[in-house]
Amino acid sequence: MPIFNTVAWYAAGFFAVAFLLTTGGVWYLIRDRDALMAEKGRVEVALETQKVATDTAMKAVEAWKASSETFQETLKTMGEAQAEATKETRRLNELFSKHDTGRLARGRPKMVEDRVNAGADRMRRLLEDASAGRGPAGRRAAGAAEAPAAPAHGADGRQVVRH
Repeated sequence: MPIFNTVAWYAAGFFAVAFLLTTGGVWYLIRDRDALMAEKGRVEVALETQKVATDTAMKAVEAWKASSETFQETLKTMGEAQAEATKETRRLNELFSKHDTGRLARGRPKMVEDRVNAGADRMRRLLEDASAGRGPAGRRAAGAAEAPAAPAHGADGRQVVRH
């Protein structure tokens, strides 16, 4: 019966090695599973952080787009005001180049004074409209601040004529 004992020892050794390998493999897999679960948790937290950052960035981009559109509208309105002021300047330069204003002022000082005051008032209004974000027709640009109302009388107490 010595052969049976040898086979039995081989079988017992084989089962012992198989048991040890199986136990070691299961321990290794469980340890890896725990490490993978911890890494999964870290990745999920990082993903949520990125989602929040992306949402915040998208809201900032949308706010920037709205601000940009408002700015473009303001630029357009101010461009119209500048074009109107340039047109008025050219008109006045053309008007004054056709007349001898010195002779006219000596001959009809009240008429020249009234015209100069009316022109100065109109130019002041155009400048106020442009600086307040309004166009030449008084149309307000989007987002422009409200300008204070102009006084009805000038600094010298005389009534200001608006055309």
